[in-house]
Amino acid sequence: MSIKSNKLYPADKREIEEKKNTMPEMKPEVKTNILAKAPGLKTDEPLAEELITLSEIAKESVYSREYLGYLVRKKKLKAEKIGGEWKTTKKWLNEFSDEAEEKKKIIRQDLSQKLGKEKKNILLPGINLKYSNNSILRMRPLAALGMMVVLLALASLANANVANWRDEAARKILSAYDSTVEKVTDNFLDADKQLADGIHALKAGTDKIYSIANAVISRKKVDQYEKTTGLSIRGSEEEKEKIVRSEEETMGGIVAGEESSADGRHFQPSWKRREARSSIGRRVRTGLR
Repeated sequence: MSIKSNKLYPADKREIEEKKNTMPEMKPEVKTNILAKAPGLKTDEPLAEELITLSEIAKESVYSREYLGYLVRKKKLKAEKIGGEWKTTKKWLNEFSDEAEEKKKIIRQDLSQKLGKEKKNILLPGINLKYSNNSILRMRPLAALGMMVVLLALASLANANVANWRDEAARKILSAYDSTVEKVTDNFLDADKQLADGIHALKAGTDKIYSIANAVISRKKVDQYEKTTGLSIRGSEEEKEKIVRSEEETMGGIVAGEESSADGRHFQPSWKRREARSSIGRRVRTGLR
């Protein structure tokens, strides 16, 4: 009495594998049907011609060769190592893409639930916007605009300090800042109380910005005057500023650093420099303002 068994021994498996690799002339579907009838052989294994190197499949994919290699190492993408080189199939890559997209949808849904489903209408002139009560979008565009205006104003002052800008340039910057805040306040004051309070706070900060700008400009004028005349002025910042402004008015703005040529150099006749030195010397000695 003999007992039949479908269990394959190692020798039988090797024989089937050899047959599997010696049928290149058959159509893929015919070859698959034949292999499916072989007992004990996994039918979900890819055919040899279906396996593609990561470099080749990357050319037809949105993923780079490096990222595909990373996915294989992390065992997120199915692949087989043949001859020391990893290979995968289009089917396996599509399976990974579908799974990744599904995970993204779940993450987006989870974030949406956490941010809140309730919506709130905010009426603006000619605009009807919807924002989630618990969403980060609660930081409304106008409030963001106000913050941006402040940052731009401060950045402009910093540039003025570096580039030694003149009074007029700084005034234009601050005037534009103040004008922008005024427009936001006038047009959207009733849109949101929190926003209105924020705008008023910005306007309150305008005076502080003006004081910073004036300090920067005054310091630059004193430095330029000392450099031009070769003199060192002693006293408080306010006293130094008064002396420099007085000399600027007397000499037509030359010592304050007014440009006299296309390349930005400061020209001053020798008699002007001597007059400046003697004038400032008298003022410093006598304490005149």
